Amino acid sequence: MAITTYFSQRDVDAIADDPILAPLLEELSRLTGQRWVAQSYPVKRRFHKSTWRWCLYKSLGATFLGDEYQVINFYRDNTGTSINTCVTKELIVAFLYGYLNRET
Repeated sequence: MAITTYFSQRDVDAIADDPILAPLLEELSRLTGQRWVAQSYPVKRRFHKSTWRWCLYKSLGATFLGDEYQVINFYRDNTGTSINTCVTKELIVAFLYGYLNRET
């Protein structure tokens, strides 16, 4: 079962381009013919420094609700849950390099 969400074009345009992720996402979009985007979310923690988490999305095409995007799930052992859609940027970069390596 896939987790999906819907974005309008305005929502996708509002997603900030990260200087590290943007070139990787553009290359992957070019190779696969599907748009890939990453979105960051602040995580505020009590008594600790705030951090950022990132979610990765792959376009599935347009519907009457807007553009449908699959949310990429990063399963990891020993995390207490099998659903990890928001992860560190380093994990997304590693995933993108691995996917690009497979595509070329």
